[in-house]
Amino acid sequence: MSVVLRRLNGDTSWWLSWGGTSLVIDPWLNGPQVDGFRWFSEQQHVQPVVGAGAVQRPDAIVLTQRYSDHLHLPTIADLETEHGPLPMICVQAARRKLKRNSRNTLGVLTTAGVSVGDLHLQLLRPTKRLPPLFNALLIENQENEVVLYAPHGIQLSDDDWRMIAAKHVKVLMTCTSTYRLPPWLGGLVLPGLEAAQRLVDQVRPELVLDTHDEPKAAAGLVARVAERVDVQLADQLTALPGFRAAPAIGSDFTVA
Repeated sequence: MSVVLRRLNGDTSWWLSWGGTSLVIDPWLNGPQVDGFRWFSEQQHVQPVVGAGAVQRPDAIVLTQRYSDHLHLPTIADLETEHGPLPMICVQAARRKLKRNSRNTLGVLTTAGVSVGDLHLQLLRPTKRLPPLFNALLIENQENEVVLYAPHGIQLSDDDWRMIAAKHVKVLMTCTSTYRLPPWLGGLVLPGLEAAQRLVDQVRPELVLDTHDEPKAAAGLVARVAERVDVQLADQLTALPGFRAAPAIGSDFTVA
């Protein structure tokens, strides 16, 4: 069964349509993204975005992380203005913030999974113990086909690896850039091309797309101490079997 993906920004916001069910994943579609205070960390997109008014009403908004580049409250407010209250599936750590700031109906994304239409959404937790902790999302249809969305990469537990090995991974969406902060600010945020290679070797996807690799305009303390390494398309194609350049922003990309 074909899955349709549409990139909504140059970073890690996506529209997914599969078997009659549509999702908006981690939307950040307007203004800056601020972690706490502007003096600490502020980022802006440098590539175009699809505005909330051009996003079709989805069956659900899915928020995979509690961080504001994934859970962007101004964008959620814009989507509410366009479509009214929407079903929203979020990680537990984001639930309190959303209850205070949104009229949307909330469901919790868990490791047991939750169903939206014909799709089953399952949270994959990192094996590391210390923050920052970044999740991945497994989206499965009724034919045991999956899309694995891992915007910060993920080191799979043995149980998760065995579970995924029994399925057909149509698409892996993961980062290839490296973004590192000092240990006192969290250390490794984007684990880079070698981590993407290991994940590809584990799950053997039919197709690999990069996500969360936009080199954003950044200001504040974090921007001054961060180290970033971007990967060229030629290196992505060489290192990752099945890699395809991500679709143009706003364009549909169909995986049969």
